[in-house]
Amino acid sequence: MNKQQCVPSVLCYGFCFIVSISLASVDNTYAAEDLPMNPSAEKQSAGDQHQDNASWSSQQLDVLVLDIEDSITQLQSSVEQTNSTIIKLETLRRLQPIHPKLSILERRLAQTLSFWAVRFYNQLDYKNALHFAGLAKNIVPNQAEANQVIKLVTLAQQQRAEKINRATSAMPPAPRVHSQPQPQVRENTFLDSLNSDQRAILEELPQDVQAELINIIILDQQQITERLFDIRHVLDSVVDQMIKDNARAVMTSQSDSDARWIMALMKTRIRQINPYFELNLKKRISPGMRPNIALYAQ
Repeated sequence: MNKQQCVPSVLCYGFCFIVSISLASVDNTYAAEDLPMNPSAEKQSAGDQHQDNASWSSQQLDVLVLDIEDSITQLQSSVEQTNSTIIKLETLRRLQPIHPKLSILERRLAQTLSFWAVRFYNQLDYKNALHFAGLAKNIVPNQAEANQVIKLVTLAQQQRAEKINRATSAMPPAPRVHSQPQPQVRENTFLDSLNSDQRAILEELPQDVQAELINIIILDQQQITERLFDIRHVLDSVVDQMIKDNARAVMTSQSDSDARWIMALMKTRIRQINPYFELNLKKRISPGMRPNIALYAQ
């Protein structure tokens, strides 16, 4: 009886061993068949990850849109948010130029800036009126209120210039007692008035014995890097002096993109106050030098 019981056990073990080998070979066959599918699986995983990134970017854009809407609302009561609101809108333009709300935000911001342009015009503050009208036109070129303010300010400036010309032409000419100071005398007086920062820049400027230097204006690199429109006040004074003294300018910036941005602002200012003035402006790129504008007599 014991021998009869052992025989089935050996057979059973042998059968189980054969079955396990067969199953292993089947598993290997399936594994071999699955190998070509791995690249597709990796591609699908990469596609899913890209979709997640796109979803995250969309959420970030929604937050930015809400922030711009809040900034425009605040801008309706105060001009302090002007620069930051424009920068946020430019960011949205760069990240998603076909965003469905972009055109709506552009019109809202242009209308708000035009509101301030009209308000400053009514207060006879023509400088700020042109400034905000120009900002509105940069966002929406055909903004009606902004274009109207620019026309009205231009007309008012022309009338004022004509009034001054009539008043001065009616006055008898003053006797000329002293001749105009020689260029060398004027330049020596100007050099004596330079501060330490201007003198440091003067040493790095290219020396031209034929040129009469009349001013050195130091610019704020942070305002240039962040493209802040606060620098317009400095550039406006530079343009005003160029027109008044018929001066030419040499601008030094740390990059070519900075130079193009500054030149664009100056050209806009000249078109606003004297479109007939011929801007003589050259640029120099010097990454290690403080940005500045040197004015020379022509």
